[in-house]
Amino acid sequence: MKETKEKILNIMKENNGILKTSMLKFYNISSKNVQKMVKNDEIERIEKGLYLHPDFLKDEYYILGYRVPKGVFSHESSLYLHKLSDENPAFFTLTIPSGWNSPLLKDKENYTFFYLKKELWELGQEKIKTPYGNEVVVYSKERTLAEMISKMDQMDRNLVLHALRTGLKDNLLDRTLLLHYAEHFKSRDRMRTYLEVITE
Repeated sequence: MKETKEKILNIMKENNGILKTSMLKFYNISSKNVQKMVKNDEIERIEKGLYLHPDFLKDEYYILGYRVPKGVFSHESSLYLHKLSDENPAFFTLTIPSGWNSPLLKDKENYTFFYLKKELWELGQEKIKTPYGNEVVVYSKERTLAEMISKMDQMDRNLVLHALRTGLKDNLLDRTLLLHYAEHFKSRDRMRTYLEVITE
């Protein structure tokens, strides 16, 4: 068991402290060994089928992405992950396809969910590493800003404009893509106005 325990801990270290049940077959590990380690407080079960190494901190972004597989980090959460906002949001924002459900939808204090039809939900998805080094699905910088600008009256205006200004100044944003995505969210004219004002 000692050998197996070390093997499990090493695998977790190689995966940023994470072990998923789906990985057990690949590494030829019995789930009973994992359960025994949980019982002995040698690793932590943080979610059904998801375990954490004792030397690693919980990556809330990764855990949330695991719990909501159809969720894409968007809006404020996307700006933070793309480093276009210095402020870690007080709540997580995800976009899910219309008709999809999750028990977390009821927790409005910690999560904000937006619904979109499939074509828009799929638009501009990419993978990014969280501050803990784990990959999650997020919307691209340009797509995020185009959508936020399309509903500016519901957004933190200063946050959006700061992200747009910073992104343009540091050459982190592609103007052509900003206008491309703005077209999908019917905010092209508004986007063009902001781009002209900011770069004057």
